[in-house]
Amino acid sequence: GFYKHGKTPSDAERLLEAALALEAAGAFSIVLECVEKEATRTITERLRIPTIGIGSGPHCSGQVLVINDLIGLSLRPPPSFAKPRANVADIIVRAAQEFVSATRGVSAEPPLAAPRKEANPCPPPFSKAQPVETPLEPSRSGSSWTLEIPTQ
Repeated sequence: GFYKHGKTPSDAERLLEAALALEAAGAFSIVLECVEKEATRTITERLRIPTIGIGSGPHCSGQVLVINDLIGLSLRPPPSFAKPRANVADIIVRAAQEFVSATRGVSAEPPLAAPRKEANPCPPPFSKAQPVETPLEPSRSGSSWTLEIPTQ
């Protein structure tokens, strides 16, 4: 999990000293990740350079969040400070499961979009294709799909 830094006065002081040393060394900004709000406030007030927070409260000069945590694109729970605004991982898993079911003949829906009526204006870049065994879905039976991969 994620550990919150700066919980004790001595930890907060150590973080402030490190931030001041980084500023003196020429840093143009500092990222504060999982830092207690009051420690973040003190550091931001004492520095002349901006602080960027990730899970460190509202007192930073700016905020950042990992996009995967914002849109729920993970199979594991996000950090406690990240509140996903969507659940993209479930959408992707469901789409992949539907594709696998359709290509195995379990579903009546076609596995791919219907072919266009007009000729493809962009022919494939290579004329030869070589079958390659590629696992598309982990299974105990070790099943795999053959994909056509263009070769030069």
